[in-house]
Amino acid sequence: MGTINQVKRDRVEAFRQLKRTLKAADTSLEVAERFIERVIGRKNKIPTIDDLEKITNQLRTIDETVNTVVKLVGTLTTLFGAM
Repeated sequence: MGTINQVKRDRVEAFRQLKRTLKAADTSLEVAERFIERVIGRKNKIPTIDDLEKITNQLRTIDETVNTVVKLVGTLTTLFGAM
């Protein structure tokens, strides 16, 4: 175990990483929502397989980001020596 300052730096950095990752997840969700709204709002064009592929790829990105959040929470748990 390091000094108190080192422990503080490690924990603060982990929280910063968590914040950045949550921001990325939020952005990905907003992108997916806007895309779906555009597809729904079309007047003359029905949804296509390309639309489905685009939203599926976006959902994969969201899934990867959420998995990263879970890993970061595990890291924080380890840093706090809890759970």
